[in-house]
Amino acid sequence: MAPYGVGDNQYGQIGDGSIVERRIPVQIGNDSNWVSVKAGAYHSVAIKTDGSLWAWGYNAYGQLGDGTTVDKMSLCRSLQPVPAGELLPVDMAII
Repeated sequence: MAPYGVGDNQYGQIGDGSIVERRIPVQIGNDSNWVSVKAGAYHSVAIKTDGSLWAWGYNAYGQLGDGTTVDKMSLCRSLQPVPAGELLPVDMAII
């Protein structure tokens, strides 16, 4: 299942490559191998089945974990993978 996003998108926190507010849910990317997706106020994070960590949105304090402080409007891979033994159960959320 691919994640979907809806709502405010000032910092790209929906992850659809834009900063356009979405009033109807939009699919985020084409991948379907997500274990968990969580949304914060201005950024979102997700874990894939391979343990890779992905994040997008507001990044002024480096909270996306990609080694920069640049906001991301699309999914970007974080530098730290999640150890396989610590993968969370599937918990998809509309963001």
